[in-house]
Amino acid sequence: MKVVNHIGYLRRSRRGRALKLDINLEAFLLADRFVTKDGREWVNMVVSIEKVLDVLEGKIPVAGICQLAGRTVGTEGTGIEAQA
Repeated sequence: MKVVNHIGYLRRSRRGRALKLDINLEAFLLADRFVTKDGREWVNMVVSIEKVLDVLEGKIPVAGICQLAGRTVGTEGTGIEAQA
């Protein structure tokens, strides 16, 4: 079963020249992680391209940043090992 965990928001800066990410610390710390062969730990997050474009075009003020938990990250050939 796929579970969508809300991690934060993406929005345009006031000048419109950058995208700002607001990440909820508690949600980030509870997020699923994976480890690369060099021992670095990563958190996989997703934002819909359609929503990013809507934010860039000013159609919506923010887009959600989520993690799709309960699914296996495709890591074949990347040097990445999924962490349990």
